[in-house]
Amino acid sequence: MKKAMDEYSSIQKTALVTPDSNDGVPYTHGSINSLQVIVSIFKCVVGAGSFFLPYGIKQAGIFGGGFGVIIFGIFSMYLNYIIMYSKYKTFPHKPSSYADLCKKRLGNGWGYAMTASIILANLGACSIYIVTFAELLSLAFPQLSFIEYSAIILVGEVLISMLPSFKYLSFTSILGDICLVIAMVAVFVYGFGQNTIKPPGDYPGFIIKTYPYFFASAAFLFVQPSTLFPIANSMKKPKNFNKASTISYCIVTIVNVVFAVIAYMFFGDKTKSIVLENLCPDSTCLYVTIAQIALCIDVFFTYPVILVPATDVIEDHIFEGKVAHWKKIILRTLVNGVVFAVAVGVPNISELLNLISGIALCYNGFIMGPIVYLKTRRDNEYGLSLLLYVSHIAIVIFGFGIGGWTTYLGTCGVINVFTNSTMCPTG
Repeated sequence: MKKAMDEYSSIQKTALVTPDSNDGVPYTHGSINSLQVIVSIFKCVVGAGSFFLPYGIKQAGIFGGGFGVIIFGIFSMYLNYIIMYSKYKTFPHKPSSYADLCKKRLGNGWGYAMTASIILANLGACSIYIVTFAELLSLAFPQLSFIEYSAIILVGEVLISMLPSFKYLSFTSILGDICLVIAMVAVFVYGFGQNTIKPPGDYPGFIIKTYPYFFASAAFLFVQPSTLFPIANSMKKPKNFNKASTISYCIVTIVNVVFAVIAYMFFGDKTKSIVLENLCPDSTCLYVTIAQIALCIDVFFTYPVILVPATDVIEDHIFEGKVAHWKKIILRTLVNGVVFAVAVGVPNISELLNLISGIALCYNGFIMGPIVYLKTRRDNEYGLSLLLYVSHIAIVIFGFGIGGWTTYLGTCGVINVFTNSTMCPTG
């Protein structure tokens, strides 16, 4: 997500307005080409979430999870297509956000709901990153507790979120890529060196009972429609965006299905929620520690770039006109406190993934995507065939169903954590 927000910041400052040669309407465009779009989207999707996916494969079964990632990737490509189709039909000549699209097509209430959903998704992701960061540090350096590490991380994130501009973090984009490669290579080096991969038939094929946990991991990784808007706004030739997006998602899907399935086959039913936790569980391996620190570095610098856009939206609704930077610092500190409280209160990645995926990501992709698309086609008088209408309503119903299921599991998990019991059944 770092690259997407970097591009968003850039387009707001450097967008050029020139006459469109076709209709004379002023056209706002950015400066990045299709290849840069492919790389930007890849960087948005491939990140810490890739290390949660092997656990999702464990919950779904090797075939249910492996084919599920492929289907999820294809489905996400289509959702991205219809959402961006709606964007370009609604705002063909200026940058816009997902909330702007919902507000324009469906009314102010839907726009506010999308804004709230994006904020929830971003802040929820920040909570997941704190949990991930603290767990990895606890593994690499067990001298401090999870809560102590979480508090230290909070202080660091509060300080870095005080920066007035993302330009000070521009160097972290390449650094983050290097760290992710190091962490993935460590999984393969340890896995092939210490484990024996069994034939696929020796692993559970499909597990329906815990399948929603896979869905939550996959949704956290793939369903990011709101992050596509700033990248699309930055394109030199917007008409090429959907093609570039599809190519990028194909690469993302292949990389993640290969990594997740092989990583799961290394560890089987012992696969943990962060697969790096499976490496050298009974001893300290230098290269594994380096890999854990590398992912921590990526998470540390990803966190503020996810947090600040959410706080910017909150600032726009609280303050009027130009906002003094000290007010932003106070607000960001308070929001960081909320994120910290959630991370410490629900220090379980799978439950947090269920809640965020069920409440926010499902709404953003599977529910609002088809609704906005159908409304856009109707408004533009393209007509709606029965098949088109029924198929997209089916996607919405699926979104409500799977979103409700994962939200229920996440809520039950939270209740069970707080009550230290299993009073709330999860299946």
